[in-house]
Order: sequence, then structure tokens, then C-alpha cells
Amino acid sequence: MKNPIILKFLSVLVHLLSGLLAAIIILYFQNWFGSGDTYAYLIWTIPLSVAIAFVGKPILNLFPLKSKLLRLLIILIVSVTTSFGWAYGVYLILGPWINAFSIPVFILWIIGMFFQLVFIDKFIHTQHAKTTTKD
Repeated sequence: MKNPIILKFLSVLVHLLSGLLAAIIILYFQNWFGSGDTYAYLIWTIPLSVAIAFVGKPILNLFPLKSKLLRLLIILIVSVTTSFGWAYGVYLILGPWINAFSIPVFILWIIGMFFQLVFIDKFIHTQHAKTTTKD
């Protein structure tokens, strides 16, 4: 599949579904307390996932590493820092009401963005470091 629009749409779905799956697991262990917060979580997650779908590839191209383990570490670091920035931005809009979420939205944003960036790294061609051999 070479269509970049479909791949970006699929990366958004990966973000939303992985975050919702993690939210369902958390809600199960909370005896479904806070299940009404999933709608608000989705409202704040959709713009984040759409933005990452468009800027994920340029962000990953900043780190052209060949090693898969180092790329996963970079993806995790990018996920944590971007999610922190997004949580701070949501805090600036909602104020102290962000604490009304009964599910850990910051952790869910990290999980969703991590899987979205892994999907982008795997299916949307990003630049990796080229190995050169000297003769």
C-alpha cells in the first residue's frame, strides 16, 4: 500500500485503538469507574493523533538510526516528551479540570503515540542511517 493518505489514516486508527485498548484494560481493573471519561479522552486524542500522522515522519527523520533498539528508544522518548507537551497544552485550556479524568490520559497518550510512531516508522518510509563501506 503506497497511498500516504490511507497510511496516515491508519496511523491515526492505530493511535486511537491502542489507547482505547489500554483504557479498557485500566477501566477493567477500576471496576469500570470512569468509563464515561473515554469520550473526553477521544475528543482530546483525535487532534493529537492527526497531528502526529502528519509530523511523525519528519520527526523520525531527525534521528536516522539503523539500530532497531535505538529507534524504539527514540520513539519512546519522542512519545513521552510530545505527550507531556500535549498534556500541558490541555491543562492550559482546561485548567485544574484535567484532574477530573478518572483514567490516566497522559499514560494513554504515551501508549497511543508510541504505537502510532512505530507504525509510521514501519510502513511510511523514513530515512535510516546508511551504512558505508570503505574499500
